[in-house]
Amino acid sequence: HSRMDFELVRAQFRERCNATCEQTALPFAVDGLRDLCGRNGNIPKAYAKCANAGHKAIDGPPNDVRVPASRPRRTCNNKVREKNVPFIASREEGGTIECVAEQ
Repeated sequence: HSRMDFELVRAQFRERCNATCEQTALPFAVDGLRDLCGRNGNIPKAYAKCANAGHKAIDGPPNDVRVPASRPRRTCNNKVREKNVPFIASREEGGTIECVAEQ
């Protein structure tokens, strides 16, 4: 998220809620774990302790969460140890670092 996103959200909150509204304590009464986990079907997917209240146990990330695949990385090594270069650079840029794609 960018600074502009933050500024937009802050401005929108300020339009809808003044200083008095910000200080107002909202009621949040929960009768127990079973009550909390039963309020929204997504809560048991994210909160493992809901299994103790009779909800289905979590066996991994929720179905709607996409775990990104890892990107291939390159392995880089200094190929000329005796040459002192004042910056880290690839061999093409005049440096001593050579990288190969991960297999």
